[in-house]
Amino acid sequence: MTASPERFIVAVMSSYAQGRDWIVTAMQDDFQTTGTIAATVICSSAPHHQIFGDRVALGTNQTALLHQRCPLGEVPTGGGGRGSDVGVLVQSSLPNLDAWEIGYWNATAAPRTVEPFVICSAEPHHPVPGRPGSVTKFHGTGTSQVQCPAGQQVTGGGGYSEGTELILSTFENNGWRASSANASSDTREVTAMVVCTGSQ
Repeated sequence: MTASPERFIVAVMSSYAQGRDWIVTAMQDDFQTTGTIAATVICSSAPHHQIFGDRVALGTNQTALLHQRCPLGEVPTGGGGRGSDVGVLVQSSLPNLDAWEIGYWNATAAPRTVEPFVICSAEPHHPVPGRPGSVTKFHGTGTSQVQCPAGQQVTGGGGYSEGTELILSTFENNGWRASSANASSDTREVTAMVVCTGSQ
């Protein structure tokens, strides 16, 4: 999942592949200011395939943790999710064993649908977690970064945090950066996760 907003004024709603393109949608949190987003994609000539999971309905103010598994013998090299409308926000997006896991929050007053998405490969890949970064309370932001080991290449990544909004998730150098914003009254943490080629 790759989205790069300026400051804490946009929150990620969707990030997924569509054929050879990568699609990102985001919601502006601050209506006083103009923000920008940019989609970035990591390309490979190695065989991969894309799988969307079933759509899941979310009620008002409901959260959900969705998983889309890869076929037997394959591993996730990247992933994300697709939200149906404005106000459905990504809280986390990361590899989890043979699946891609995405956490959504419906911050609207109406039901919405979401679906997980994964890119799979039979070639060896493995996730590497970063150090948690502190996300301060009352609209504070926090960042975590992680690099692939020497001799391995980044193919995807994401971030994990509870009770925050993912505002940035993108590859950087040969690793991954994830940032979250925290509207709660408690300090939180965000942890970047990178997917690298090769075995652990």
